[in-house]
Amino acid sequence: MQMGSQVVGAIGTGICEGGGGCFIVAAATHSMAYRGAGGFHQLMAGTAKSRNVRGKGRPTIRGSVGKDALVAAAREALKRKPPGEITLQEIAQIAGVDPALIRYYFGQLTDLFTEAAVEITRELRGRLASLIVEKGTAREKIKRRIHVYLEVFRANPNYHRLIIESVHLSDNPNRQVVLRLLRQSLEELEDIVREGAATGELKNVDARFLQLGIAAMCEFFFSAHPIFAGIFGSEANEASFVETYANFVTDLMTESAGIRSSGAPIRKSLPRRTR
Repeated sequence: MQMGSQVVGAIGTGICEGGGGCFIVAAATHSMAYRGAGGFHQLMAGTAKSRNVRGKGRPTIRGSVGKDALVAAAREALKRKPPGEITLQEIAQIAGVDPALIRYYFGQLTDLFTEAAVEITRELRGRLASLIVEKGTAREKIKRRIHVYLEVFRANPNYHRLIIESVHLSDNPNRQVVLRLLRQSLEELEDIVREGAATGELKNVDARFLQLGIAAMCEFFFSAHPIFAGIFGSEANEASFVETYANFVTDLMTESAGIRSSGAPIRKSLPRRTR
């Protein structure tokens, strides 16, 4: 009670000096005397509580979840489904957040997918760029690029659907970023084709078609893996099958460009059944 009286008394002095408030202060002092120190603490707690009322802005969530975690959750969802089949609630559940947090950071789901597309493309671009310094024949360089595509698409089997739906069909500013990164990778492949054509190792083919063929075949291996399992059976699930497929794509792409293998076919075509 002494604490409350001292505080109110100090406040009352200030008011009285200002004039006209002594009666109000006296009444407040009298009331506080009955409330005691406990009442004073309740008063201060109530004031602090009123200051802590959160206004409009970033939704309150458990822990600290930022944009990077939401992009990671979107990428996890994209491993299972193409972007058109994923809902905002699914990504929120993976991230463990309120869906409002995704809207707060990205506005709409398409913009979140665009961020994911940029992140994946940067990773792909960085992996391909690191191959520039490695020496070897044109065929060896192409095979290394095929391995990179297979590794990236293993983790991102719906990459091209993502690019089409969330980059090419959107007006997001990041669209130009993705296209620029893809063009840089194409320019590197053009250099490899010119190098191989100069040495007689490759035909001087249009590298744009070569790029499309490599990317499509590598992603199809993962996005349509049940088809491979239907054709190859349990062999499609063996660890060595990826390397077998990488060798096939390499042979197909380089042989079509001018190199022919002297080896016999691994498997002969089965005779057609007559009806």
